[in-house]
Amino acid sequence: MGINIIELAKLGHERAAELKSSCSAVDVRSLAQLISDLATQLEVQFVRSTNMAVQLANAESKCRELAAECESKKNALAAILEHCPVNDPDIDKAVAAMIAYDNLYCE
Repeated sequence: MGINIIELAKLGHERAAELKSSCSAVDVRSLAQLISDLATQLEVQFVRSTNMAVQLANAESKCRELAAECESKKNALAAILEHCPVNDPDIDKAVAAMIAYDNLYCE
């Protein structure tokens, strides 16, 4: 689709130039200008859509990274809960912290 847009924009500029050079009528010249303006806007929109596609790809990549990080933290929390029952009043906080550190950073 991108090649079609580029080709259409180029063709629009070429045809507008042909109309301007071959016709002296004001209406045809304004039509040629309109075609040229449309071709220019088509080029602008193509660049914008390409940039937005790159931004979307970057956002999707970041989303995957955050999902992986979240999964890692979820697994670390599960490991802590497995070793230290939440309702036990004698939980050693240092042990829980060590388990969390090991699961988050030493995998």
